[in-house]
Formats: sequence, C-alpha cells, structure tokens
Amino acid sequence: MAERLCLLVGEEQGVRLLASEDEGRTWAEPETLLAGVHACTLAAAPDGSVYVGTRGEGLFRVAPGLRSHEQVETPAELSKVRSLCITGDQFLAGTEPAQVYSWEDRKRWVPFGDVRQVSGTPEWWYPVQGEDPHVRHLSADPHRSGQFYGSLQVGGIAITPDGGDTWHDRRNLDLDVHMVQAHPAKPGTVYAGSGGKGLFRSHDWGESWENIAGT
Repeated sequence: MAERLCLLVGEEQGVRLLASEDEGRTWAEPETLLAGVHACTLAAAPDGSVYVGTRGEGLFRVAPGLRSHEQVETPAELSKVRSLCITGDQFLAGTEPAQVYSWEDRKRWVPFGDVRQVSGTPEWWYPVQGEDPHVRHLSADPHRSGQFYGSLQVGGIAITPDGGDTWHDRRNLDLDVHMVQAHPAKPGTVYAGSGGKGLFRSHDWGESWENIAGT
C-alpha cells in the first residue's frame, strides 16, 4: 500500500493541506488546515509537528497527524514571523522588522545575537508600503557547527559563524535574496536564490558569490 503524501501550502489566507494516496499521481481537493492567517513560512520539527510562522499572528504549531493546531505564545517582537529554522537543538525565527530569535528549551524567546550589527543595515529597504525589511529565510550549515545564514529582504545575506555571537553581511550578489542553503554533501558550497538575478553559488561558505542562473 502506497504511503500517504501530504503537502502543506502557506497562503495569505492560511494553510492548505493537499494529500495523495498514490505517490503523487493524483491529489485530493485541498483542505483548509489553518484559516484566517497570513502564513509566511512552515517548518517541520523532529517530533512530527509542523510550525507555521505568520505575518501578524505570531507562531502556530500543527500537531503530528496534521489534524489539530494551537497558537504558540510569543512576545510582541515575534508577531511577524517570516522564516523558521529547526535543526538539532536550535529553533530560530526570523522576523519583520529584521531580527533573529532563539526559542530556548521551548520556554523563552531570546535574541540570537543582533543581526542588525551588519554593515549594510542602513541600506536595508522593502518596496511594499507597510512592510519592513525582514529575514525571509534562515538555514544552518550542516558542515560547520554554529554557522547560520539569513536572507535579508532587501539587503543581501547575513552570516553568523558562531551561533549568533557575531553577524556579518555579504552584499556581493543580488540584494533581493529569497533563500540561502548550504549543499548537504559539499562543505563550503552554498546556494542563494534571488528575486532579480536568479541563482547564485558560493564555494567559500558564503563569502564570495557567482551567478549561475544561465549555467
């Protein structure tokens, strides 16, 4: 018997669930899993639950089995969660306005250093009225403990090599970065997807970048 596949889609109106019983050949009609929220990011946790970051309503947890959900208590600074990174013992949230927070022991939220210390902060901007520059994507490097990447929209890439103690930015690529992700099998290789010039690649842990959109 084929394993049931589930696809969660975040929308401005909530989160929709699509399911397939035949390995993706056909899909059932979408079900509304979480309604009335602007879902910006979704991330799976090791226990089978899924966390949903929203713009304006903070954070939600969808229980294993995808049949129930609850709102996670967060401070006002995390009312707009634009990105999530759950890896190992770290649970990080990137916000609007741009900052990164750590959920320590699932009990309290603390700043994960200060991403605003990077040199390009005065030039951050966002083209939509009413929305602030934000951390659109967060990821951990599997080959370097403590190294995390954040895509700043709009403002390049923020990198911490030491678990948030210090941050620096790299702006030598398209500044409208939508995602940044290390290669799982090639240490030092990192990819960044941008909104203007396509795909970029780094071979030195995100320090320098080449555009590979046409290759």
